[in-house]
Amino acid sequence: MSRRYAQRAGLAAILLAPLTAVAAAPDPLFESLEPLSVRLTAPLRALSQDRSDDPDYRPGQIALLGAGGAEQVFDVQVRPRGRSRRDKEVCTFPPLRLNFRKSDLDGTELDGQDKLKLVTHCRRSPRHLRYVYREYLAYRLLNALTEVSFRVRPLRMTYVSSERETRPTERFGFFIEDKDRAARRLGLEVFEPAGGGIDPGQLEPDHTAVMALFQFLIGNTDFSFIAGLPDDDCCHNVVLMATPDGRYAPIPYDFDITGIVNPPYAVVDYRLPLHSVRQRLYRGFCRDPAVMSKAMDRFRAVRPAMLQIIATETPLDDRNRAEVRNYVEDFFAILDDPDERRRKIEQACRD
Repeated sequence: MSRRYAQRAGLAAILLAPLTAVAAAPDPLFESLEPLSVRLTAPLRALSQDRSDDPDYRPGQIALLGAGGAEQVFDVQVRPRGRSRRDKEVCTFPPLRLNFRKSDLDGTELDGQDKLKLVTHCRRSPRHLRYVYREYLAYRLLNALTEVSFRVRPLRMTYVSSERETRPTERFGFFIEDKDRAARRLGLEVFEPAGGGIDPGQLEPDHTAVMALFQFLIGNTDFSFIAGLPDDDCCHNVVLMATPDGRYAPIPYDFDITGIVNPPYAVVDYRLPLHSVRQRLYRGFCRDPAVMSKAMDRFRAVRPAMLQIIATETPLDDRNRAEVRNYVEDFFAILDDPDERRRKIEQACRD
């Protein structure tokens, strides 16, 4: 897991070239895929029980754990985030957002960070770790397709309660690159449309076709490239980046309610003709056949890299690893079968 993103620069440049202006050096935190050992001390019970619409930040500490017992300790503000995973009937531990004082982090592996999303375990049971591993793999598969995606960093997390004496909990987790730091890296700008949405014609076509196929690959229908939920801004589980030619490139995130992850709480929108998140439904917009052909060729080109990521980058057990691999291979079987491709993608697109 120590391979660096730069090793994929040649492939990524094919898609990146028409989108970016002047890119910046990546943050130290996301240069490596080596798991980072982190201890978070915080009021874990209060964070877990906060179900409010606008949760408060609470004080905590982050420690980066180095070789030989060396530690770098920083103050941090912590709050729960998300929707479904904050439901007490779904998860007993929420995903978190960390807010640092940037000046404290100068010269460390967290240099440049301000706010970070931390993807956590849903429940304390070790068997629930499979879902965190599988969501991490979804991000990594997207990274294999394009640099215009959110980078992730795997973590060996230790959680310590600041409220009472309890045994520390050790679990896998991962950081997701902040949208503003991603925009800086890519030489783009985050775009937040006034009025809550955009027209599909404003989307950058090549990148959007790849993103729509990726959502189909992982079995995701819980997103929108052009609109938010009724009480949210644009766009649902997507960040828009403004490109130099005046269009918008969607970068998706939040991949837990998908077929590739398939957690027990995942349900599909009742308005869709699906019985399970494991069923795929293409939700992309209709595009010029040449655009779609180029997007499909990109997937075929990175197929070996994707399978290598699945095979090597998490400690999934053999059964779960095979399940993820087979789910991805089913996507490629659709691409390779003209009749299936026509029926499930080309004729299923949205006008």
